Amino acid sequence: MEKNNRVSHNDRLPLQDGWDFCKFLREYRKPDAPTYVIQSITEDRTNVGLLRTLGLPEVFACDDLYRSLHGIRMWMSRGNTTSSQHFDTHDNMMLQIDGTKDIYLAHPNESSLMYMDHHDKYGISPINVDRVDMQRFPKLAQAKVQHVRLNPGDALYIPDTFWHVIRSTGRNIGLAVEFAPPRDHRRLRWTEDMMLLERHPGALWAEKLRLLATAREAYARSQPWAKYDECSEPMAQVPRNLAEYTGWQGPHYG
Repeated sequence: MEKNNRVSHNDRLPLQDGWDFCKFLREYRKPDAPTYVIQSITEDRTNVGLLRTLGLPEVFACDDLYRSLHGIRMWMSRGNTTSSQHFDTHDNMMLQIDGTKDIYLAHPNESSLMYMDHHDKYGISPINVDRVDMQRFPKLAQAKVQHVRLNPGDALYIPDTFWHVIRSTGRNIGLAVEFAPPRDHRRLRWTEDMMLLERHPGALWAEKLRLLATAREAYARSQPWAKYDECSEPMAQVPRNLAEYTGWQGPHYG
């Protein structure tokens, strides 16, 4: 349970102690209640009943993707919340259940224009994303940022390493399906300069992930027919619900 309606630290503190989801539902409209609840519905085995009501999203009906599922997190906000500008180290399929989210997506190559090259961990932006000071951060006007609005029933794929800011207005419920699709990095064509940068002891995590994104895309452009990031085999039998899946691997941060 998060108290703040704006993420200002990587550890997301302070958190609200002594609450559970039922109490959040009873109290979330009150001014002193937490603003956000984040719960893994796949790690907590008391949620098996909920998993029985969830079907497998059609896009995951593929052996490669199905076996790569790491978990599902439920995000519920009472509204007026904004995330930091950050990236994830896993792929994410965001499923909007109720309310509306505005998401601002940017390629890893845009990090210098967004003043994110020297972030730590997953990224806390030096920019106030609710009210941007263009005099202090003029390069931001050159950054290519895509805006997506999710309404109930919508889904959005957010690739790993892509910067994003998520803003919710009114009451908001969504599911984040986390997965790590198989990718054969041995096929990527790393130049000598890229290898030197990637191995440099002073290289920041953001720089290494940007190099990885560059190598992936260079490979995709050189061989558009390659099976690098595609489903190799559709599922012979789609499970009736997600409670049948036993391969949840928990959070993926590597």
